[in-house]
Amino acid sequence: MKRIRVRASVFVEVEFFQVYRDQKTLADIDVLLRQHGFSLYGLYPHYRSTKSLDPAREHTEERLMWADAVFFKDPFDDLTAGKTLSPRAIDCLILAAWLTGFYDFAIELTQKCVAETEGRDALVRIAHEAAQAAASVLMKDYRGKMPQSYLELRKFVDRHITNSSTDFFSG
Repeated sequence: MKRIRVRASVFVEVEFFQVYRDQKTLADIDVLLRQHGFSLYGLYPHYRSTKSLDPAREHTEERLMWADAVFFKDPFDDLTAGKTLSPRAIDCLILAAWLTGFYDFAIELTQKCVAETEGRDALVRIAHEAAQAAASVLMKDYRGKMPQSYLELRKFVDRHITNSSTDFFSG
């Protein structure tokens, strides 16, 4: 039996500065993965603080130290122009997008790469339902315990922080 390797996504811890001698940083890893057709999709950051201030009463920015990074082999990106991913790689990519909450990307992949209409429509519907369920959990948490202090509010935001932006919405 022939072994098939599918590499459609990479999840990796990356540092923004060297913690150890000769350590590779995000910039190095990004260059390496781009050479192999991967695009950075998400960063889930972690920070370094000297703890000089009391976070319950004072706000300060902290140095971005490391993050969990998500890279996908995006078939629509210029990095993969002219290259075709196998159907199995597409299936793995859709699954990886779902598992990491990139529902919009999963829907785009499904709509553009899944030929069979019934299966495609079911996958899109399920992705919408998963995204709605994720939003419902957030709203339940928000309504369940309104933050009473600055620190509680920061903890709530940290618990639910994502790569999503609402900057493009009006009103």
